Amino acid sequence: MTDGERIKAARKKHGLTMSAVGKRLGVSRQAVHQWESDFHSPTLRTARRIAGALNIPLSEMLRE
Repeated sequence: MTDGERIKAARKKHGLTMSAVGKRLGVSRQAVHQWESDFHSPTLRTARRIAGALNIPLSEMLRE
C-alpha cells in the first residue's frame, strides 16, 4: 500500500471528504488529492499533521 492509499483509507475510515481534511490542515482539496494520488508526497512535518488530523499514528502512515 502506498502512502497515498494509506491517507485515503484513513480519510474514508473517518468519513471525511478531501475538502474536510484540507480544511483541518489549512491546505486545498487539490493538495489532499495530490497526496492520495501519489503525485506528491507530503513532507515529514505535513505527514505528522495529516496523521493528527486523521487520528492515526504517524508510524501507520509511514510504514512500507
